[in-house]
Amino acid sequence: MKKQLWMLIVLTLALLVGCTEVSEDNGDEDYNQSSGTSTSYTVHFCTNSIADWDSVYVYAWNGSDSNAEWPGKLMSSESGGWYSATVSYSNVIFNDGSSNQTEDLTAQNGYFLPQSKSAGKVSGTWYTSKPANTDVGGGSNNNNGNNSNSNTGSTTLSAPTGVSATYISSSNEIEVTWNSVSNATSYEFYWGTSSDSSKAIKSTKTITLTTHGLTGVEEGDSFYFWIKAKNSSTTSSFSSYAYCFVPYTLPSRPSAPTGLKATATSSSSISLSWNSVSGADEYMIYYNTSSSSSTAEAIAYTSGTSKTITGLEANTKYYFWVKAITSDYDSSDFSSYAYVTTESVKVTGGKLKIINNSSHTIKNLTLYTSNYDLWTLSGIETVICTVYSGYSQTVENVLPGIYVEIGSQTYAGYKIDTYKEVIIQSGQTATLIIDDDDIISN
Repeated sequence: MKKQLWMLIVLTLALLVGCTEVSEDNGDEDYNQSSGTSTSYTVHFCTNSIADWDSVYVYAWNGSDSNAEWPGKLMSSESGGWYSATVSYSNVIFNDGSSNQTEDLTAQNGYFLPQSKSAGKVSGTWYTSKPANTDVGGGSNNNNGNNSNSNTGSTTLSAPTGVSATYISSSNEIEVTWNSVSNATSYEFYWGTSSDSSKAIKSTKTITLTTHGLTGVEEGDSFYFWIKAKNSSTTSSFSSYAYCFVPYTLPSRPSAPTGLKATATSSSSISLSWNSVSGADEYMIYYNTSSSSSTAEAIAYTSGTSKTITGLEANTKYYFWVKAITSDYDSSDFSSYAYVTTESVKVTGGKLKIINNSSHTIKNLTLYTSNYDLWTLSGIETVICTVYSGYSQTVENVLPGIYVEIGSQTYAGYKIDTYKEVIIQSGQTATLIIDDDDIISN
């Protein structure tokens, strides 16, 4: 596949991935470390019966940098169908400037000999010295036809198989494993955030085992991994990739509160208490007049483990539940309910001070409301007392209310008949003054 718009793609990858490996070999790659400096390579490519190209370009890159836009740098022609160029990047692709190209290769100071072609991509082998026979299969070189000796280079290494990647939550790393390759003395480790191996980042570490790790990963990251086998004279092609997604850690829900107790403290208030819950930052209180939590309503919240609920109806049974809530606003299930009935309304009487400024003695004063009913005897309060002329009397525990009509029996055939307003309040004293004008003959 041609590497169009490569610089933009690689730059995007660099921003997504962050940095690459440290130079110290501790067996793992650190996702948050930076890569080392580039190295200069003199690379050679041979045109033969596999790669019968008229011109040869080398596209080289390392991380977010490349030697040129695709197809790269035009290589210089050498004798025997060989071409050469010097690059300062660790990854290369040889191509003819058109649709023919090699696989993604790791740059080496050496000679790359094409040996097979599949789906338009050329595969081959790196050699540390120029191989004598450049025509794979034993024929003459297509470019000069003067090379017929047997191939003295090393055999091609197979690409590693069985590559797998697993996230290890205990160490917060991705562990990559693969099968060993015959004749391989080490392995190259590649990783990236897409399935395109041309964008992969190569580890700078020497890896001799068949396992390697990527550390410093974060929740929601996803990575692709490739492995290449290597020895002193050749490097294999890329393995098939292994994919791994770093899962999100869901916060654990808090436990439901236990030990909920409800105590009526008045006709309109109830006191609640419960046991604390580990990890809870606050508690939400729900109430209902039935034992169904599905229709319960939130009434209050608190950061403590007790709360007094006010504004309730007198002589009413209430059910309560509590939920624990974390700083992430994750809530527990309902607690078991607790219920209690508020107290009845306690009515205390008021006081009435009667001042008798009339010339008659007052006995058995009766107070009437404006809408009293003699049939039901409602709106009537009888104050039993005797108040002599020129004296006063205070009567305790008079039923609270507003009285606007007063009547009473007096001595010697007289009675009180007046419409003075008297307001009796619980625990307070009201004053009623009776004059001769309020008394009529019987």
